Amino acid sequence: MDGSHRKKLYGTTLLFGALSISSYILLFAHQEWVTRHFTRGGVYAVLPIVTAFYFSLVHGTFASCLLRVFGLRAAARSATDKRQSEGSPKEEVQP
Repeated sequence: MDGSHRKKLYGTTLLFGALSISSYILLFAHQEWVTRHFTRGGVYAVLPIVTAFYFSLVHGTFASCLLRVFGLRAAARSATDKRQSEGSPKEEVQP
């Protein structure tokens, strides 16, 4: 990884980490308002859904960047694993 890419990765990690922490602080600091509005029903029912997607995006991006900073990557799946997860029948082993 070259220097400019690493700097961008660090910046993205710090940005989304700060955004994640700030979002949680705001959520818990205003939990009475959140509870009052998120439980009203009707059109307000969309608020918890949008909030869940927002937190998922922000925290997921932060976590992904943080793992990349540490040099951790997901293991590559083999072709057999891919076929099995796509629903092709598994071979039965006879004793």
